[in-house]
Amino acid sequence: MLLLSVISKNKTLLLFLFYFGIMAWPSHAQHYLKRACIQSNQTDIQLSWDLTQDPCGQFVEIEIFARPNNFSPFSSIGTITNFNQSNFTHSGAAAITSTWSYQLIYRYLCNGIEYYGDTLYVDQIQPVPSTFDSVSYDPVSGGIFLGWSQNMASDLYGYYLWENQNGNNFKFDSVYNQLAYLDQRFDPNAGQLFYALTAFDSCANQSVISARHASPFLSGTSSNCGSMVNINWTPYMGHNTTYYEIYLRLNGGDYFIDAQLDPSETSYQFQLASGDQAEVYVRAGLGNGFTSRSNPVQFQALDSFAVSANYLRSVSWVAPNTFEIDAYFDPGVDFDSLYLLRLNEPKPLILWSGLTSDAPYPYTYTTKSDTLIYSYVQMLTDRCGRHYYSDTANNVVLSGRETNVVDEYTLNWNPAIYLDGGISSYSLYLGDDIPTYSTWNIHQNDLNDSTTTTLVTDEELNIRCFQIVTEENDPNQYGPGVRVYSNPRCFIQAPSIYFPNAIVVHGINNEFRPIGLSIDKENSSIEIYAKNGQRVFKGNLSSYWNGLHEDGSGYLTDSYLYIADIQFLNGERQHYSGLLTVIY
Repeated sequence: MLLLSVISKNKTLLLFLFYFGIMAWPSHAQHYLKRACIQSNQTDIQLSWDLTQDPCGQFVEIEIFARPNNFSPFSSIGTITNFNQSNFTHSGAAAITSTWSYQLIYRYLCNGIEYYGDTLYVDQIQPVPSTFDSVSYDPVSGGIFLGWSQNMASDLYGYYLWENQNGNNFKFDSVYNQLAYLDQRFDPNAGQLFYALTAFDSCANQSVISARHASPFLSGTSSNCGSMVNINWTPYMGHNTTYYEIYLRLNGGDYFIDAQLDPSETSYQFQLASGDQAEVYVRAGLGNGFTSRSNPVQFQALDSFAVSANYLRSVSWVAPNTFEIDAYFDPGVDFDSLYLLRLNEPKPLILWSGLTSDAPYPYTYTTKSDTLIYSYVQMLTDRCGRHYYSDTANNVVLSGRETNVVDEYTLNWNPAIYLDGGISSYSLYLGDDIPTYSTWNIHQNDLNDSTTTTLVTDEELNIRCFQIVTEENDPNQYGPGVRVYSNPRCFIQAPSIYFPNAIVVHGINNEFRPIGLSIDKENSSIEIYAKNGQRVFKGNLSSYWNGLHEDGSGYLTDSYLYIADIQFLNGERQHYSGLLTVIY
C-alpha cells in the first residue's frame, strides 16, 4: 500500500493505496501503540498508546485503523479529536475475532502526518510463570514475607498473590512495581500458611499459577515445667531443602545455631536449665540459594525452688532393730511429694512417700539389724518433677569388746556428723534392762572422741548394756538441738551358779537360794523333794525355800533332793541336782 499526501491551504488530502493488506506511511515522527487488549467482557478490545507532543500546536485528529487478520486491508474504525486521549475501545471486535491488528495516524495542519510505524496485534500471550524465591516468617512485623524475582514479560504489569486453602487458590492482593510482599493478615503461629503467585501483563494476561509455597511451621512440647523441649516442623513447601538450622535464644540473649540437621529431619530435642526462657526457630536452606525462616516458639522452664531447708534432724535407736527418724523441710515451698529413702540397697529403698502435708515425722521403722550403719536421705519433688535431696544422715552404731582387765570395756561408735549444729559432746549410759533404756544412768559424760574405755564396778550387774547419746549444739539453724541415741551394746558376765548344801532354819543361813552370775531367774525353776518323795517346794529363782511348812512349822532335820532347771542370760540352759541338808 502506498500513501500520497498533498497539503493545500490547511487542508490535507490523503490518498490510500492498499496492497496485500500492507499499509505504508511517509513519516515525520514515530509513535507506538502500547497495547491492544481483549476486555474482561470478552467482546470489546481496548487500545492504548503513548502520548506524544504536538509539534506545532495545530493538532487535527487521530485516526485509528484496524484489520481482522493479516490478509485483510486496514480500514478506519474511528477518529479522536482530543490530543490528550490515549485509549480507544473497539466495541464488539473481540466477539468477531481475536486476531485484529491496529495502526493509527496523527494529523496536523503544520507538518502533515505523523504516524505509528508498528502494527499492534491483540495481546493474548501469557507471561512466563513466576514463583516465589522464598516464603519466610518476618521477625520484625510478625507476618509472612513473600519474595520473588522479576518476570521477564515485556509488558509486565504486576503480580497476583494467592492464598491456598484446602487445595483451592484465593486471590487476596495484587502488587505493581515490587518484588516482595508482607502478609500480616494471619497469626503465623496458628498454622502453616500456603501461598501461590501469578504474573500479569498490561492486558491482564496471567501466567500459570505457581506451585504452593509455605515456610516451615514450627511447633513443640515440653516436659513437665519445660525442662526438656521437643520441637517438630513441617518441611518447606515449594523448593528442595538442603539443610535445617536450629536457632536458639536463651533469656533474651542473641540467637545462636544450636544444631544443623539433614533435610530429612523434622524434629529436635534440647534441654533447658531451671528458670531458662527460650525462643527457637528453624531456618531452611533452599536449593535455589535462598533461606526460609519458621515461626518462632517460646518455652519456659520454671525456676527450681530456692530451698532454705531440707534436713534430716536425727536418726535414733528406739527399740531393738527399730529407729526413729526426724526431719525438717521448708514449709513455705510448694513441694509436691516427699520421699524418705534408705540408700544401703542395690537401689534406694523407699521407707515412706506421700504428700508433704502428710509427712510422718517422727517416722519409726523396723529393720533387720540395728548394728549396721544405714544411710538415709530425704527427697522432695516439686510440680516440675525436680528432685531436692537433703544431706545424708546415718544411725549411730555402738560396738565394743571386753579388755584383758576384769570388768573393763573398750567402746567405739561412728559420729553423727550430719547434725547441722555440730556435735557438742557424747554421753555414755549404762543399764541392764533394754526396754527401760531411757531411765539408764550416765556412766561417762563429756566425751569428745568416738571411742572410750570404761570400767564397770557393779559386780552384781550381770548384763552391762552401754548406749551413746550424741548431744547437738543448741540451737541449730532450724531450731533446738537434738539428742541422737545409738543402739545398746550389751555384755553378759560369764554364767555361773552355786547351790548351798545346807540351811539352818533358825540360823543365819536360813534360805535355800542358788546364787550366781548371768542367770535368768524368772525363766529358771527349782523343785525340792523329801526322802519319801513328797515335793516340799517349787518355784523360780526369784523365790527361795526356808525349810518351813506353810503353817510355819519346820520340816524334820534331814537330807532333801533339789532338781534345778537353770536358764542363763547367754541363752544356755542347764540341769542341776543335789542334796540339801536342813537343820531344824
